[in-house]
This record gives sequence, C-alpha cells and structure tokens, in this order.
Amino acid sequence: MSDKRILGPNMKKFLARVMARKAIPPGGGFADGIDFIKSGKMGQVARESLDWIDEQIRDIQAAPDNTYGDDEETIAGAILSMLNERE
Repeated sequence: MSDKRILGPNMKKFLARVMARKAIPPGGGFADGIDFIKSGKMGQVARESLDWIDEQIRDIQAAPDNTYGDDEETIAGAILSMLNERE
C-alpha cells in the first residue's frame, strides 16, 4: 500500500502557486527560479508548502463562519478563486 497522498486539481494548483511564490519571491526574477531548481530543494519546499496549505485549510474548516464545509478541494478552489479575483 502506498502512503502517497493524492491531490485533487484545486489542491495541485494551490500547491503550485505557493511553491512558485517560494521559488520566485516578490521582486525576484528568472535567475531566482533557476537557482531554486538547481538548489535541489524542490521536494523539501513541496512538503513545507503542503504542510502550510493544510494548516490554512484546517483553520478555515474550524472557523465558526465556514461556509465551505470540510472538503479540502472545495476550500482550495475557493481560495484560488479569491486569489484570481485579486489579480
């Protein structure tokens, strides 16, 4: 049995956004992205990013005014929608 976690499309997109922000911080550029790839830390950053995302989703699930329910995929989709509106 595999202990590999299966992420839905919204969780994958959310993870990619968080990792991209860590790879190329605000004000950064192409060189930052190359340095990130060359650093060999992509797996570590992915785990840290997913841990951070899980924490954010747990906070939303626990909120008394949560209208999204307990489904992480639904919550991730709502967060992505809000991020897209801000852009």
